[in-house]
Amino acid sequence: MGTSPACVGSIGAIPRLGFEGICFSDGPAGYARSDLVSVFASGITVAASWDVDLMFSCGVALGEEFRGKGAHFHLGPSSGPMGCHAVGGRNWESFRPDPYLAGVAMNASVLGIQSAGVQACSKHYIGNEQELQCTSTVSDDGTVTEAISSNIDNRTLHELYAWPFANAIHAGTAGIMCSDNRVNGLYACENSATLSILKEELDFRRYVVSD
Repeated sequence: MGTSPACVGSIGAIPRLGFEGICFSDGPAGYARSDLVSVFASGITVAASWDVDLMFSCGVALGEEFRGKGAHFHLGPSSGPMGCHAVGGRNWESFRPDPYLAGVAMNASVLGIQSAGVQACSKHYIGNEQELQCTSTVSDDGTVTEAISSNIDNRTLHELYAWPFANAIHAGTAGIMCSDNRVNGLYACENSATLSILKEELDFRRYVVSD
């Protein structure tokens, strides 16, 4: 493993237990916030190839570079936005917008990343369609502006948004990152309705981490 990794989140070491800690690192198109790194194709470009072997190989290369940099946890792949907002700021990093194709790409990417000995954290769950007001803000006068709410009916939630994450779970993704936005009025990371899809319907038994 490399030294001094650029972690965007971490769990501290516990020497007495022989636990060295965990380094969470970004991002879906390459190791972020560091030098001497590769710039990989964006998710939308990878998906446009329609080449599952290429999707897997890209995941392997990403995993190998993250491992070489000292990261344990790769914050990706991404299938947060499905492209419902044409100018969404993170459309480029997801596999856009067909759920079947996105699911195939998520599956191949997770398998590739984790084959290199790095844990994949599939994101952003769920309905993360835009960056504007994607989180709550507090102004200088104390006024709170709530994050935007993605209001999604049950069928759309299952057949469009949850589908790629189901494929990621089937591939054995170590983690899933919940998104900053609200879903039907409740924040995604505390939304029992959407989290129950993961835990009960899709039988996900691993990490859920916040953005």
